[in-house]
Amino acid sequence: MTKPKKKKRLPDLVVIDQMLQLWGDVQRGSSLAAVIHDNHPEIALVGMTGDDAAVEELQKSKFIDFYQRNEIATGDCIPDLYAIADGYETLTHFFGSGKAASAIPSGICQFVKCPKSDEDTFVASIPGTFKSPWDTGTSHTFARWIWNDLLHRPGLLYDALEVATLLGLKLQGLPLIEKHLEKCRYSGIFASSHGPRWWVSLVRDEIRKLTKANMSQPLWELGRTLAGGDKHKALFSKCHGRPNSSEAPTVVAFSDGTKRTRVQAAMADTIPVETDSSSSGFEQTRQYVRS
Repeated sequence: MTKPKKKKRLPDLVVIDQMLQLWGDVQRGSSLAAVIHDNHPEIALVGMTGDDAAVEELQKSKFIDFYQRNEIATGDCIPDLYAIADGYETLTHFFGSGKAASAIPSGICQFVKCPKSDEDTFVASIPGTFKSPWDTGTSHTFARWIWNDLLHRPGLLYDALEVATLLGLKLQGLPLIEKHLEKCRYSGIFASSHGPRWWVSLVRDEIRKLTKANMSQPLWELGRTLAGGDKHKALFSKCHGRPNSSEAPTVVAFSDGTKRTRVQAAMADTIPVETDSSSSGFEQTRQYVRS
């Protein structure tokens, strides 16, 4: 009696270069990604390129995320790749369990470990397409939404620069108080050590609790106090374009139209990015414009 062949284990994640040299011809990696996804939707797909601006959004949509080749080569994004692989495996298992449709929204709240106080806002932020019956392609589009919107757009969650700005500090000053924010840190699905995020509501509550402050005191003052006050004044945030101003910046914005560099700025010195559509639960992307 012959033993049945063992089923080959598929990779958890595949990284595909957008410019592929196949059979003597250059092909788009996004085309290969579409084929893989159609046949094996349980595999997480990540793209890479040498020129991000040359890749159309429709092509990027075939991947959960897109990286520059140098980020892959240096290993800077390796924690992200592990987070994507692990998170996607969890999602595809959930989607394939047959319980997904009835688990919205409670199951999703558990996935992201959403604070009770934020559950209503979080559920409202989920696009309606994910609240109807799911098919084999939904795990990919939902993974993209969690990774690119929930985790990378300011709203319920803030990144390090946004938290530092909220608390009146430069990015370099955040380590002074970061230990106090451990309970506020995002630890749900797709959490990565490469780009930590914090629940904004928990940060606000924790800072006021630690400083025993009332609701009328601005958070930027409380953050500076918790960081040690004037002895660390060099690490207090300053408004971009206003080097001599004592006003604390209140928003993180792109420094110009290239959307490559973000700065801490006064809200009055910024405008919303017109091409950015802000949905429920998220803040609109802004750009610095003050001359």
